[in-house]
Amino acid sequence: MMFCLIDASILLLYNDEKGDEVENAKQEVRNVNSLVKCTNMLDKVNSKIAEQMFECVEEQKIVTKLRDALDAIQLEITILEIAAQ
Repeated sequence: MMFCLIDASILLLYNDEKGDEVENAKQEVRNVNSLVKCTNMLDKVNSKIAEQMFECVEEQKIVTKLRDALDAIQLEITILEIAAQ
């Protein structure tokens, strides 16, 4: 009878260890899934930042063209003022 009791307790310990391994594996899967979600969110954020940077560059080109046009108009005004004197 003592032999069966020892076997049962060893089996329980073994099952506890296996249970811990299973729980650890489950937790690791949850961690990986969480990491994948975070990575996906970061990818979306990076894409949005790249999009906005492109828009900023395009808007900067427009601003530069407008400044160049303004400079040309100011130069024309200066020439007309000199000619009017």
